[in-house]
Amino acid sequence: FPSHDINGDSYCLSEYGEAAAGTLWNTYSYAIAKNNQCINVSFTIKSSCGGYEGSQYDECTKREPNLVNEITSSFKFTK
Repeated sequence: FPSHDINGDSYCLSEYGEAAAGTLWNTYSYAIAKNNQCINVSFTIKSSCGGYEGSQYDECTKREPNLVNEITSSFKFTK
């Protein structure tokens, strides 16, 4: 799995997606070993981009990386 640095910590990332009837679901799962524990944070983003083609599809899907970055930038350990 690829490693991603978030706020100074290195996470393993697993991604997968599904589609049905014009709807896309992309799930992101971040795992880290910290303080002798394995911590996993997962979230799914649902979009209606599957109903678009060409430049409309590109425009719709380019918002998702910004949303992922917004979510992951909030990851932090308090202890």
